[in-house]
Amino acid sequence: SAAREQPRADAFEISPAGPLFGPRYLPARGEPGRRETALLQASGIALEDFRVPGVRLDGGRRPYRVPIGEAVIRGEEEGLVLTFTLPAGSYATAVLREVMKNDSTLPTAE
Repeated sequence: SAAREQPRADAFEISPAGPLFGPRYLPARGEPGRRETALLQASGIALEDFRVPGVRLDGGRRPYRVPIGEAVIRGEEEGLVLTFTLPAGSYATAVLREVMKNDSTLPTAE
């Protein structure tokens, strides 16, 4: 159940993940896997299409969330300075995009 798994999710032991399509892509199970397969089919793309000579596109899965470690925020003359660590394969630009949202990028309540 979701309640039983919540502590594991809170500790980043488990996370939802999305596909990185490629020849070695590991499909999700059940309905999510069927949606991923349908997406490829609707796009007219086969996993073999990712086999490009001289280019390595293995495929896999990427978590939708990552833990941010050692976060420090401080104000300096030049502005706000953020420092943090991320796991390998994560991008600081994705974190900064979330931090730098302004009112025009946030959903409005209706």
